[in-house]
Amino acid sequence: MIRPLLVLLLLLPATLRAADAPKALTTWITQLQTLAGKHRKGDTTAASDAAARAFSDAVVKEHDGKQIQFSVAIKDVKWKDEIATITTEAEYGKLPAPTATAPLRLYRVTPFEVRMTEVEALAIKAGTKLRFTGRLTFHPGQYGAVGATTKSQQLYEIRHEYLGALTGGTFTSNECTYHIGGKQYRSKWVKAKPESPPQTPATESK
Repeated sequence: MIRPLLVLLLLLPATLRAADAPKALTTWITQLQTLAGKHRKGDTTAASDAAARAFSDAVVKEHDGKQIQFSVAIKDVKWKDEIATITTEAEYGKLPAPTATAPLRLYRVTPFEVRMTEVEALAIKAGTKLRFTGRLTFHPGQYGAVGATTKSQQLYEIRHEYLGALTGGTFTSNECTYHIGGKQYRSKWVKAKPESPPQTPATESK
C-alpha cells in the first residue's frame, strides 16, 4: 500500500503543473464556446434569467484563475510616462457568427499596456511578435473600463447571443507577462518591487 501511495505523491506535482499550464488561446475559446452552448434560452423570461445566471456561475467556476497564452503581431506602439500602449492584430482571427452550439461574441477592444522605457518602445517594429501569458479573472456582468477599475490588463468581453446583451462579462488579468523581442515585460499595473534600503552595520556599544 505504501508504494502506490508514494508513486501517487510523486506524480501529484506534475499533474497539478499540467492542470495549471497555460492553454492555447484557440483551445480556451473552444472550451468557452462549448460551455456557453450548454446554456440555452428558456421558454419563459424566468427560465432564461436562470440560464443566464447559471452560465455566469459556470464561467467563474471553470475559467476564473485559468491561464492562457498566445502570440500575435504588433501593429503600433505609443509611449508615454514609462508605459507603452501596444495595439496588435486580432490574435484569434475572425470568429464565425454565433450559433446554438457556439453562441458567444468575444471582443478585445483595449490595447496592451506594458511598462518599458522609451528606448525599448522605439526598438519595437510593426510586425514584431508579442507573446502574452496571463491568469484570467472573470467579472460577471461587467463591461466598459473594467481593467482600469480593477487595476489589471483588460482582455476580453464576452456576450451570450441568446441569453441577453448583458449575459457574460469581462476577463482581465493582473498576473501576466509580455515577451517581445526576446525580453520579458510586465503590465502597467504591476509596480516594480522597491529596493531594500542599505543596511547600517551595527556598532558595538562601548
